[in-house]
Amino acid sequence: MADIETSTVQALQNLWRNNVPSKVSIFGWRLLLEKLPTREALHRI
Repeated sequence: MADIETSTVQALQNLWRNNVPSKVSIFGWRLLLEKLPTREALHRI
């Protein structure tokens, strides 16, 4: 995690501490790390 900004790390830590469904946590995690699948990437599958 050395290459991730401090604010992103703090947001991720807060995300995992919240009492929300795991789907929401995983979506937020992927969103913060800019790893959500795009329409183009989904089309290639």
